[in-house]
Amino acid sequence: MKVSSQYIHVYVFAAVFMMTAILVGLKPHYAREFVRLFVQDTMIVVDATHEFIEDVQSINFERSSKEAWDQFTKTVLFPRTLLETVREELEDARRDIERRRDR
Repeated sequence: MKVSSQYIHVYVFAAVFMMTAILVGLKPHYAREFVRLFVQDTMIVVDATHEFIEDVQSINFERSSKEAWDQFTKTVLFPRTLLETVREELEDARRDIERRRDR
């Protein structure tokens, strides 16, 4: 019998499925613990994803692009004030992050 490499994904799926069935049959407590830990880890990722999506949705991209353009023009015209402006912006961002986390 010749095994076609075209369907390798089917063979891999079948092998993983059979190994999982054997593991659950031989050690159900181990399988239950594995699934419990997997679900906990998944929930952590889901929560972090929701927080990330909320943060991204709260960004005003029009305002951010205008600020970036203003920073660029100020840097070209007055290079000395760049570091002062960056420091102020970082302080504002730090305060915003702290305020969001305190909610």
